[in-house]
Amino acid sequence: MTDQQVPPKRVTFVGKLRKRHHRFGSRHPQIRWKGWLAISLLLVTIAAFFFDTTAIGWVRQEPQWLHDFAGDVTNAGKSDWILISAAVIGLTIHLGGRRFGGRRQRLRAITIVHACVFIFISVAASGVISNFLKRLVGRARPTLLDQVGNFHFRPFSNDYDFESFPSGHSTTDGALAMALAILFPALRVPLLVLGFFLAATRTLVGAHYPSDVIAGFSFGVWFSLLTAIVMARFGLLFRTGLPGTPRL
Repeated sequence: MTDQQVPPKRVTFVGKLRKRHHRFGSRHPQIRWKGWLAISLLLVTIAAFFFDTTAIGWVRQEPQWLHDFAGDVTNAGKSDWILISAAVIGLTIHLGGRRFGGRRQRLRAITIVHACVFIFISVAASGVISNFLKRLVGRARPTLLDQVGNFHFRPFSNDYDFESFPSGHSTTDGALAMALAILFPALRVPLLVLGFFLAATRTLVGAHYPSDVIAGFSFGVWFSLLTAIVMARFGLLFRTGLPGTPRL
């Protein structure tokens, strides 16, 4: 009987993920999310009952220059440019960047690719869920405030005028701001402040109530944080330290 070489067993992508999760997943403590979730829900509720109508009344009397300025910058919350940029940069470096330079340069290229994947997933997935939620809730937009009030709902009407909660632009603003804040922790505060300002322009242009903006922005922030935690559990780009927050 002759010895025959047994071909090595091919490891599938799913198998690799399982190994990485087994290696990294048990090292990370749970994040304290319940308190922050309660705060987010409280802010949305307070805004809905006490500030939404007042804010829209003020917006209708705001200076024209402020309305024009908000209109110029509010489309930064559109996901198209973010997703295209992340995809182009990530694919370009993945296909070409890792083939050049030494080990340090290749590792840096892999890090950039993973960062682009992180941003793409955070913005794209949160946007899809937000768009579903706004159709599910069916809240009337501020343009219909005088006709139906600020608590009128028409679920699954497939009508733009009844897709106010949560704000999709604000979700994108929150997801991108938090993703960049995690990638660049030294700039965390200004990035989150800038992201919330961009989200607030949705109210300044009269497209959403403050509660829509707070809900969308909070959801985007939390989704990016969750995405980073999941990636850390597989040892991709992040590690998680106390109290469970992801770090590069």
